[in-house]
Amino acid sequence: VVDNGSTDRTARRAAIAGAEVFSCPEPGLGRAMCLGLAQSRSSRILRTDADIDDLDFGRLGRLLDSEADLARGVFESPYDDFPVTRLVVEPLLGLVFPTLTIPPLPISGTYLLRRAAFAGLALPTDWAFDLAVVLFALRERLAIENVDIGLLGDRRRPLSHYVQMASDIMRYALQYGSPKADT
Repeated sequence: VVDNGSTDRTARRAAIAGAEVFSCPEPGLGRAMCLGLAQSRSSRILRTDADIDDLDFGRLGRLLDSEADLARGVFESPYDDFPVTRLVVEPLLGLVFPTLTIPPLPISGTYLLRRAAFAGLALPTDWAFDLAVVLFALRERLAIENVDIGLLGDRRRPLSHYVQMASDIMRYALQYGSPKADT
């Protein structure tokens, strides 16, 4: 478990439950994920948020049962309209990558990836991390499975929270979609 500056008791609860906990004091989803990938020796990596109140572990188990290189959790939210996904990611990907079939909730945030399939991929250390994983899997024609994991209620955020996320994602998609892009 990577504790990325949480203010709740995530690290403590994870340690009590038997998890090895790594501290990532620099904020950023990508930084936390890169640290987790570097520290983990597992062949499969599960990524989800710690602030989900009602995670159904039975449904989450469907991700673990998948043989795909990337098993993506697709879910509904009781209050979130997925503003970055609906207003930024989906339209941007349609414009930059018109021939790709974009999966539902392209930046879902809950997925299981097979480490070997993503070896050598230079990953961003910001909010574009999830998008980088999806775009790489699509371009490399990796096996992707979209798994219904039901209704998830994570922390309610103000619209201002999404500004940096949208900016990081737009920058990455435009850079990645450029004919000169190496990643």
